[in-house]
Amino acid sequence: MVTEVIPLEELIDRWFAGLTTSIAKDLKVNLKRLTTQSDLNRDEAMLAFLALAQAAGMSDVVVSLEGALKEFVPAEEIVEAKQSAAMMGMLTTYYRFRHMVQEGLGQLPEGFANAGLRMTSLARPVMGKRRFEMMAFALAVFYGCPSCVVAHDRALRAEDVSESQIHDLARLAAVVQGFSRL
Repeated sequence: MVTEVIPLEELIDRWFAGLTTSIAKDLKVNLKRLTTQSDLNRDEAMLAFLALAQAAGMSDVVVSLEGALKEFVPAEEIVEAKQSAAMMGMLTTYYRFRHMVQEGLGQLPEGFANAGLRMTSLARPVMGKRRFEMMAFALAVFYGCPSCVVAHDRALRAEDVSESQIHDLARLAAVVQGFSRL
């Protein structure tokens, strides 16, 4: 059975069908612009969007994006994008906790210096460090972890990701957060 691959702009139109408020229109316009007309290339935008949709629990959107991505992105990268939402969910929760403790106490307790969480999958991502860091940054923004946002911002700059691309990833995280609430 061959499944039809639907262009991303058409998928966005379908997701927003019947949503006619000015709020929905703003979110739709922003989502289209950030995924098809931003400084991010198609693969970067769609992989970040997939990871964010997975993080937001938007299963219908995830399935649609997987179908659209399979035409030009290896299956292993699609799986990694989806699963990165889980890894970053774990890490942002922990590092947000550490950040709050440090802010509250004025210093990080000695026993909290090492996270003690296995994260070897971050060492050699299938999609490469640059793409993975882009997704990790977008997820850190989505999950709201100040420490993770700063760490992944630094990593992106070290990978020569432009400031406008970093800003587009943050905006994409914000738009997906809003879209998931419609």
